[in-house]
Amino acid sequence: MRLVRLKQTFFTTRRVHAPPGSAEDEAVRRGLRRLADERFPAPGPGDEQALRTPFVTIWARALPGTNLVITYVITPGSLDVTGIRPARKEHS
Repeated sequence: MRLVRLKQTFFTTRRVHAPPGSAEDEAVRRGLRRLADERFPAPGPGDEQALRTPFVTIWARALPGTNLVITYVITPGSLDVTGIRPARKEHS
């Protein structure tokens, strides 16, 4: 198991985008279980860089069945979940 730390911004954005009891809430729970499971790589093959600075890279992982992504930072010894937000739409 991977250590997953939920940051305060995660709880704030979860209340907005995946309230308790909603279908989105269940998708978030499944997403968190997968992030904690070392059998699933982080970053995974479908994950995208949401933000990159000289100090940190924030990754975004799509939550199947929703239009949401969960964002996280890989740190030494843990994975910090920073939030939930709507997926950005691709421009064609």
